[in-house]
Amino acid sequence: MDVADYFTSQGFLVFAYDATGNDESAGRSVKGLPQGVEDLDQALRFVEGEKTYDNLPVFLFGQSWGGYAVGAVLNLHPEVKAAVMVSGFNRSIDMMSQPGRKIAGPAVSLILPCVGIYEHMKFGKFAGYTALDGLKKSKAGIFIAQSRDDQVVPVRYSYDLFHE
Repeated sequence: MDVADYFTSQGFLVFAYDATGNDESAGRSVKGLPQGVEDLDQALRFVEGEKTYDNLPVFLFGQSWGGYAVGAVLNLHPEVKAAVMVSGFNRSIDMMSQPGRKIAGPAVSLILPCVGIYEHMKFGKFAGYTALDGLKKSKAGIFIAQSRDDQVVPVRYSYDLFHE
């Protein structure tokens, strides 16, 4: 909310939401990381239908899971003028492989294809969108911030891919 408060204090209109299963949103739990992409797509569709936001440029800001959603949703929304990704990652499966390797070692490679199938069954097209593809398709101005010592989102799954 600090980020939203800052932008509103600078005169911007801000639309913020909680992803399904988080904080004040509906839903009892998160069913998978592609849910964030689907939720952001629905939020943008809602904003497009609101007269309050008519003819205003759309800027996106997301951190971590939200950063992934921001990058991936660019596959669907060419109207976005600018996006900020803070510690955003490229694909949901990357974020599952990192902790999975710590827990199961190389055996995680046997589980990840099942996770991919589950995500495609649960989220359809949203499971296939990557932030990297969204960045390539978009004409939006993009700002990416990432800490090299980030313990949650390793740079090899985010900034290093995007920079390359």
